Amino acid sequence: MTTTAYKNRLIEQQNHPCNLPADYETLTLVEKAGLQAWIARHVQPGRLSSRTSYGVKHDFERDPAGFYITNGQFKGAMLVAGYNPCDQDVKHDINWRFYAKFEKSSWC
Repeated sequence: MTTTAYKNRLIEQQNHPCNLPADYETLTLVEKAGLQAWIARHVQPGRLSSRTSYGVKHDFERDPAGFYITNGQFKGAMLVAGYNPCDQDVKHDINWRFYAKFEKSSWC
């Protein structure tokens, strides 16, 4: 794959609906409440984390109260909860890192 083709593919993936934070709005009110409650219990403000939205969404999904969510739904939930992503990630990466400390979970 050429460099140009790779960059075009990355842009296509970044703009896929399941990777956009707006996908959070496709969750039901009950799902939003559950996801926000999980974030409130397991995330706190901190320095830029090395963990990405894609990895942490799997922590949520493995939680006994969790359920399947897209990367975009998790990114949107973090924004709604008041967490800021790394500007560089927003511009160039599908998976975002946030200024947050993620609690290590016993089910992971």
